[in-house]
Amino acid sequence: MKLILITLVGLAVGLVVACGSGDGDVGGIQFANAQEVVDSFNEFDLQDCHGMLANMVGADSGLSCEVEPGVFESSVEVYVFDGDAEALCNKDEFCQGLSGFGAMQFYLGNVMLVVYHDLDFGNDLVEDLKK
Repeated sequence: MKLILITLVGLAVGLVVACGSGDGDVGGIQFANAQEVVDSFNEFDLQDCHGMLANMVGADSGLSCEVEPGVFESSVEVYVFDGDAEALCNKDEFCQGLSGFGAMQFYLGNVMLVVYHDLDFGNDLVEDLKK
């Protein structure tokens, strides 16, 4: 009887872990690094990317890129976190303070996108990554 109970508990724990109920599960959207995010855009052409100090916002990886230079005259900062980007950003004082510099932050899984001028542009970037 004891063996059956231990087996059932083990199976239940295994199912919980397999279903991704941990902090690392952020809706199935996971990227290894900022370059992978940049390469995943379908509708936007991100160019002239250069590294950002990702650790300043609590991220593992970061890039700042121009978006279709000459067309949108916009840039985007891409940060990848080890877990839920929004939750981890909310734990970091500097990351929270970005909005004081006019930044708009958009979250998708372990990714945070930062744009400075256009709310619709930020939403369009997120929608493009979902595809």
